[in-house]
Amino acid sequence: VTGPQLGSRLLVSRYYLTINYKNHRIFVLYELGASNMGYITTTLSTTEIPLFEIKVRSHFSKLFSKDKTTFQVKCSSDSLIHFIYRSIQSCQLDTIAETNQFEPEIRNYLEGNQMILETRHHLEFYDKESALVALINFHQSIIDYSERIISYRR
Repeated sequence: VTGPQLGSRLLVSRYYLTINYKNHRIFVLYELGASNMGYITTTLSTTEIPLFEIKVRSHFSKLFSKDKTTFQVKCSSDSLIHFIYRSIQSCQLDTIAETNQFEPEIRNYLEGNQMILETRHHLEFYDKESALVALINFHQSIIDYSERIISYRR
């Protein structure tokens, strides 16, 4: 067969939201259709935050592990790990993850001379609105943490 491929078209809807918080922008992209993914990114004002990665523990690993927490945090800084666990609880990310199939992956990374905070998660669960609010609150808590680092350095 030559020419255009036959088949159906897949409608993809993208929803954007930008939130300003303490001179930072939290950018939200929800893509519904092909991938059903949510992305939230924030550029932080400091690069002095240790790198971290947050994932949801699988039900299988929680079953056989002594650690029954929903989230697993990898970071070189114990104080930041404790802060992240407190933020996860205060933003209710753990509650949403336990009652839905909400499995965000959150990390920060250096891009040039900027620190980027990024969250990726699928949107195939029921309580999308509560999850979005909780993730925005979590990004705001990391912004607050980064602002405290800047104020301590001065």
